[in-house]
Amino acid sequence: MATARVPRSDSTKRQNRTWYQLRTNPAFVFGAGVLTLMTIGAIWGQVAPPYDPVAQDFSNRLNPPSLTHVLGTDRFGRDIFSRLLAGTAPMLLVAAGATLLASALGIPIGIVSSAAGRYGAVISRLLDGFQAFPGLVLSLLLVIIFGASYGAIVLAAGLAFFPLVARVTEAVVDSESAREYVQAAEAMGMRRVWILLLHILPNGASALIVQATTIFSLSILVEASLSFLGLGPQTLTPTWGRIVFDARSTMELAPHTILAPLAAISSLVVSVNLLGDALRDALDPIVSSVR
Repeated sequence: MATARVPRSDSTKRQNRTWYQLRTNPAFVFGAGVLTLMTIGAIWGQVAPPYDPVAQDFSNRLNPPSLTHVLGTDRFGRDIFSRLLAGTAPMLLVAAGATLLASALGIPIGIVSSAAGRYGAVISRLLDGFQAFPGLVLSLLLVIIFGASYGAIVLAAGLAFFPLVARVTEAVVDSESAREYVQAAEAMGMRRVWILLLHILPNGASALIVQATTIFSLSILVEASLSFLGLGPQTLTPTWGRIVFDARSTMELAPHTILAPLAAISSLVVSVNLLGDALRDALDPIVSSVR
């Protein structure tokens, strides 16, 4: 049975309105700008960083920021800016991988939990059990079990945070299922799976997007924390958490050694959260109509 389609003119107007709201939203401009710069930095750090990020030069130990070394050097004379650039790509890839894994697990489980009746109640209690463990503690346990590697961190963060996605998905399905358009689609004979894919999930996309950006930010903090604790990948490629760890003994003598990586981590986390909030405001029809 054919389904009603939104006229092309109305769809175009809605897209233009959404894009206008994003362009005029300072949170989106700031978040997208920082994330774009981080992406460019990740590519730069892998292709041609200013200095070798692992090369030691003891004649230039703890140099302050200058034209030669933009963010200064650490206790081994390594260029901090080059080390941050080299660690950007692994950080972004780990966070993106963990977010995708958490979403791939959480969305189907949330749908089943909402639609499976008493079996769904059992799934809901299991999710409560997962959420009883703090994300960092669960990630720490899983990394100890599976070993310190980028794959293990992605798996650990994804498994630690998928209950968050499942909970949001369950709430979206429950709230949207009671709306008139779902009842109309059911009355027209549309199968439940198509109602979920074509109507319920798209209408709950704003909540899922915000949750995805939250998990992305949490995964950044998990990767940085594990690297700081010495449980990150044991490779020559520097990580932001490892840079913070190396700066512990020199942060009083040379504050720039720790301020730079902390500023990078903070700016990335804040920009992703702002980007998620801006997308939610633009995609949520209730919020966008108020604006």
